Amino acid sequence: MDLEIGPTDPDRSDVQRLLSAHLAFAHAVTPPGHVHALGADALWASVITVFAARRNGRLLGIGALRQVDPSHGEVKSMHTDRSARGRGVGRAMLDHLLAEAERRGYRRVSLETGTTDAFGPARSLYVGRGFRRCPPFGEYTDNPHSICMTLMLGEANGRGGGGERAGGDDGRRSAPADPEAVAHLRAADPVLAALIDADPGFRPRAWLADLPVLDAFGALVFQVAGQQLSVAATRRILDRLQATFGGHLPSPAELLASPSEVVRAAGLSARKVETLRTVAARFVDGTLSDRSLAAMDDGQVEEALTAISGIGRWTAHGFLIVALDRADVVLPGDLALRKAIRGAYRLDHLPSEAEVLALAEQWRPHRSLACAYLFSSSFRHERSTG
Repeated sequence: MDLEIGPTDPDRSDVQRLLSAHLAFAHAVTPPGHVHALGADALWASVITVFAARRNGRLLGIGALRQVDPSHGEVKSMHTDRSARGRGVGRAMLDHLLAEAERRGYRRVSLETGTTDAFGPARSLYVGRGFRRCPPFGEYTDNPHSICMTLMLGEANGRGGGGERAGGDDGRRSAPADPEAVAHLRAADPVLAALIDADPGFRPRAWLADLPVLDAFGALVFQVAGQQLSVAATRRILDRLQATFGGHLPSPAELLASPSEVVRAAGLSARKVETLRTVAARFVDGTLSDRSLAAMDDGQVEEALTAISGIGRWTAHGFLIVALDRADVVLPGDLALRKAIRGAYRLDHLPSEAEVLALAEQWRPHRSLACAYLFSSSFRHERSTG
């Protein structure tokens, strides 16, 4: 029998047992005063619905959805029975909660989880479903023992699709660098340690504030338009596209409905326009979507995107960073990154792609953040000398 997920009574004996295990785990791996897991009494609140995942009547996992406000839900009390771990129960429960959130009309779903290694599998699950770090919300406060994450379910400008906004107002662009990742990079690489110490308030995605709201398709428009161009030149193309399409970037359907010459007038080459039309067609027919791309691992995203003529590894890797905020991506062919490495490491030559990849091994699993520090240091240096 398939896994059955539905609302449940928090006072059921098997639910109580799993809730107790959830609370015991939280208290065992979290310092006193920083546990936010809810007990059974709290789960009876009118704004919280508890769900159970059962197979053949046996409880395998629980999860809850709390209404923060009419457009914002929170995932709570996610716990899988020890005997069922590694079998997709948590993933199925999270998918069910997100579907329920969409049914209720929420535009955003957030959560709080721990920062220790014990919470690593949970964080990986959430990141794999498109959640990204955000500032504290509701009653949560900024502290080193917990992080908040969020996922935008609705999109501006009529895009829909349940996707997430790379440059939107969900707080990620103002979020500071992950302290665990920063600590790892500082210990792994003395050159990066100096860059980190030189910019203690670094916010790796703050540069997205200069871009329009980007969902997955918008991020691909940005990446394709930016091939062989600076960010400033790419931003001018996006500005012209927005002016053409009534103040927003075109949706896939809007781009397909527009003559190629209209899109080209924004400053795009014929080849780039053809690439974007192919991308748009795949979004329209459902081959690609915000949700499906967020659910893929990095290799699957690269494979799906590079199958499109005009999209290479550089574009795919940039999409992983910009749209999906993936943590362990490096851009070995990026000229700006290679120049930044040459300057930071005081090399007498421009490093090859192979040299960049070899250097980046010590940064795993936080290569994206390492690249962000290098890009930022190079930009600061250019401003100070130029």
